[in-house]
Amino acid sequence: MKKTVLFLLTVLLLASCSNKPKVSLDESGKIIKEWKITHNSALPAVLKDFVERQSAEKSSNSREAEGESIKVRKARDMGLLPDKSKGELMSVKLIPSGKVRFLLAEYFSAPDKEYISDLFLVASAGKLEYLLEGGTNEGSVKIINPGKDAPDLAVVESFGGGNSVRRTFYAINVEGGLDKPVLELKVWQEGGFGFSDVERDGVDEATVTTNANVPADLLKLIGGEEEDWKKTILAKTEFYKLKKNRFVSMGEYYH
Repeated sequence: MKKTVLFLLTVLLLASCSNKPKVSLDESGKIIKEWKITHNSALPAVLKDFVERQSAEKSSNSREAEGESIKVRKARDMGLLPDKSKGELMSVKLIPSGKVRFLLAEYFSAPDKEYISDLFLVASAGKLEYLLEGGTNEGSVKIINPGKDAPDLAVVESFGGGNSVRRTFYAINVEGGLDKPVLELKVWQEGGFGFSDVERDGVDEATVTTNANVPADLLKLIGGEEEDWKKTILAKTEFYKLKKNRFVSMGEYYH
């Protein structure tokens, strides 16, 4: 009997929690503001200092390797066969990375209003070895150098559904091959990413600016269901540090 009563009380308690009424917009604004302050105050000091510096300096570093534009005829001689199914070939670049070089071919499909990029390794014999494809916006494949003692990275962007994109970061080994991904992100399409020396130690950390839905712990405070707050978007900056060829999260700062 006692077990039955206890079970019924537990069910009633859970039901009352799940049906917590949604607060008003004015109240929710105050709660969200207080939640941001509490959340951000618990972050490491270097992250908060960086955000303050960025607000003052308005600067960021893409660390993108500069490439040399070449003519299509030269690319053909190296083995590039333009793929008309991907659209019009807009540009071809040779990009150095350590002791190797990459060839980046970028297409534009007018009907789809989409850019597609193909990345090739320039092999020792001067011929091309296909590596990967990226596509959504212009410049959907980049070669990045994060700083001292860190491997170069191939950053590939692809459509992630809705208003989001997927960004995959591959470490480039000494032979020019791509190792397994060191970071995979699904972020807001209009957001951005860069590399900055957050800890001021000579090695850049990855910083990602994106939009986010209401986090679960905040949702509990403002009540209602997740669907009620689906259009409530928060802006945040995510920080990632490269450790043993893998980016690990340092924290998220909500603006």
